[in-house]
Amino acid sequence: DGDTDGDRRNDFGGDLREDSRDNTGLFAQYLGDWGRHHVQLSARGDDNEQFGEHATGSAAYGIDFADAYTASISYGTAFKAPTFNELYFPGFGNSDLEPEESETWELGLRGQYQRLYWDLALYQTNVDDLIANESRDGRFAPFNVDEARIRGIELATGLELDQWTLAASVAYTDPEDRDTGKQLIRRASQTLRLDADRQLGDWNLGASFIAQDHRYNDVDNDERLAGYGTLDLRAGWAFAPDWKANLTLENVFDREYATSRASAFQGGWDYENPGRAAYLSVGFNL
Repeated sequence: DGDTDGDRRNDFGGDLREDSRDNTGLFAQYLGDWGRHHVQLSARGDDNEQFGEHATGSAAYGIDFADAYTASISYGTAFKAPTFNELYFPGFGNSDLEPEESETWELGLRGQYQRLYWDLALYQTNVDDLIANESRDGRFAPFNVDEARIRGIELATGLELDQWTLAASVAYTDPEDRDTGKQLIRRASQTLRLDADRQLGDWNLGASFIAQDHRYNDVDNDERLAGYGTLDLRAGWAFAPDWKANLTLENVFDREYATSRASAFQGGWDYENPGRAAYLSVGFNL
């Protein structure tokens, strides 16, 4: 059982504080394949000590046709409780937050050939009480967006050519606050990703380029954060049986960019993302 302490005063993260919260969940899933027909069903029940009982689930159906193609349709619901930081962090939390509840529809079409594939997906997510960090009434804190709609389209493709594996994806998203008609804050609408990998004996080399367009830092869409593009490099070496070393160099050109900014009354500085960084790891497979 969860314990609580502190003053019960509701003042946006003042003295009201929960020490713990229990969540009991039950999940079941079914996967079925009958020739060219594919079915996936899932159901989940959550009993959240603080926010009550919530039932969610999903259903998906796919069909193979014309040898190389698969069409699919899916529907799912979700529930997300606010975190303790969102509720109670001093000077930031909002103890009036309600949990998010959402439903998502998706249509998909895939083509799979000997060395090439492509995937096309169209989706829409409707969210009630979306939790977003915004400036309201002279303070910056998490607030609920009554109704949000996120719809989009994504196309991905990949190709195996000699010892090369190439992949690309492009996505367009329309994240909208349904109450204002404005773009949801801190969400880009366009994303591009390119990947290239090559196997050379005991070595594998690769690179990824990721780019996103601008986003807005405020609910009125007046404060624009610039888009960005970054390049990452990677290399792996199988130097002994069952051993492998990996080196990753992220943000190779040390691109300075931010996907969020403090409000004006907090100083208005950018929350810079990491610059150039290198990571070395060694792994052993049992």
